[in-house]
Order: sequence, then structure tokens, then C-alpha cells
Amino acid sequence: MGQVCLGRAGLEVRSLWLPGRNRYATKLALALGLTLLMLSTGIGFTPNAKAGEAATVSTDALYLREDMGLWAGISATMVWGDRVDVLSGPHAGNWYEVRYNGVDGYASGDFLSLDSGGGGQTASWSGGGATGTAWINTDFLNLRTDAGSWADVLTAGVQGEAVTTLGGEVGGYLPVEYQGQHGWMWAGYLAASASSAPAGPERWIDVDRSSGIVTLYLGNESQYSTWGAMGFDLSNDGYFATANGTFYVYSKNAGLTWTDWGKVYITNWVAFDPYRQNGFHSYSLDANGGDIPGGSNPTGGCIALPEWAADVIYQFARVGTRVEVHW
Repeated sequence: MGQVCLGRAGLEVRSLWLPGRNRYATKLALALGLTLLMLSTGIGFTPNAKAGEAATVSTDALYLREDMGLWAGISATMVWGDRVDVLSGPHAGNWYEVRYNGVDGYASGDFLSLDSGGGGQTASWSGGGATGTAWINTDFLNLRTDAGSWADVLTAGVQGEAVTTLGGEVGGYLPVEYQGQHGWMWAGYLAASASSAPAGPERWIDVDRSSGIVTLYLGNESQYSTWGAMGFDLSNDGYFATANGTFYVYSKNAGLTWTDWGKVYITNWVAFDPYRQNGFHSYSLDANGGDIPGGSNPTGGCIALPEWAADVIYQFARVGTRVEVHW
């Protein structure tokens, strides 16, 4: 079974195969690993924790790390509302030693709400409930379908971007409009004035056709890299090539989607080349979301990835994200 690509009445079958590419892709993907991270700094002093004290995760996603530093390995990902046992802290850099689901590690106190009342991010919005403008005051902030961490994520904004507030807080979330989409954002990471939310680095995606590597960037800092199957047409701008140039994400679809053209399913569609209907997406899948053999075959222009890698790109990209494709 060949690769598929959204576009031209749905999706297109892509059919070539290169021996050994599956093994290469798997080894490279595992070696590169997941490094995409929500970051924030500047939270105030956190009191010392008492032995046996508990805390609550107060951000959408928080890594449990093997040591005190962003360089340390990731043992688990905790989400809003998860409970942890505090073993010691705060240590240098406001790190806490905690236990989560029986696993010991370290987590940033900036995103923990201690039962004693210290730590964590509290709602800082002071602009009232009227319609107005607010600015994102953290590196990443999810726009959700409802006022809760359980709600689906529509997209995510970055530091310094403006949103329009549409009403008052509900459970710590504000109804907002962001880039034409309506949803909810956590008020604790929205600033009522632009001066308190400096512009963040640009979020963009680099596609290196010579190596097949896709890299996610914030400014000049690489956040994540993975290998992807690209077009069998090796010309610079052919219709079935992963054509060179500067593009911008214009459409996204996360769900398991059937294509009458390819007779397969894909997920995590991120479209960036409207002329060729090229974009990022998962390998070809069956009706249950399982991989179909030949998933890493060259495509007719799209960039096909393992489903977990396609999901990382989907979560990172937003409509308007720049995509640079080159040799």
C-alpha cells in the first residue's frame, strides 16, 4: 500500500517503496526523541514544602524529569489537575522533587500548586469581563473548546500574541477569539496589557529534503526533529514533489479521516502547500487507526510520519505557521 496525500478531490495514493527505510526511520525517530516543551519564567518565590505534602499540577502539560533541569530526561507527562507527592524543595531554579504515580522525579514549581498555598500559577487576569484585548504571557497557551483542561485543544498561541476576550472567567478560563477561532484560554497566562507580555520568538517549521528531517523551531532554537517520508519527485517544484519554497499552514484536521481517493485513513493533517495540496500527516492507517505496511514509502509530495510524530507537529503548528522547504 502506498502513501496518501490530502488534496485533489480528497487524498492521493503515493506508491513507491525504498528497502530499509522503515528501519532507518524508526531508529532516527527514537534517537531524536520528543523535546517540545511549554516553558514559562518569572514566577515569584515559592515557600519550602513540608515532607509528605501534596501539590496539584496547574498547567496543561508538565514534564516529570529525571533531574533538575530542562536538559534532563522525561519520565512522564502530567496534566492539569494531576496530584503529586512533594518529597523536597524548592531547589535551585524552583525545582521540586516529587512522586507521580509511584515514579520519583523533578518538576518545575512554577506549575505546581502546593496544598500549603505556595507555588503554582494563579489567575492574573485583571481586565474584567468586558470584551477587550489580552496578551498571551507564556510560551504556549492552548485554545480549548470549553472551560476546562479536559476540553479538546483547537490550537495554541505563543508569547506576546493578542486575543480578544469575550466575557468573564469560568473556572479560571476566559472565553476568547484567537485568529478567527472561538474558545477558552486559561486566564492565569493572559496579561491585560501588552507591556507585561513581550513578543515571543517565531514558531516555524524547517523541512530538509536532503536528509528527510523535519525540525520545529522557536526563533533559532530547535524544539523537536523527526524523519518524514517525502515526495518521490526530486525536482525543485514538480507537482508530485515536496516542493522547495516558503509556505504557511492554512488548514488542520486532527481526526482519523477517510479518503475515497487513497482508500485509507490518516490523522493529524497540517496543510501548507495549497497548489500541490501538500501537508504533514500520519502514515496510512486502517479503519481502526492501525498502521498499514509501507508507511514510510516516498509520497507524492506530502510529508508522512509515524502517528506520534505527526501529532507533535499538529500540536505545534497553527494556522499561519511558516514552513521552509529546501534541499
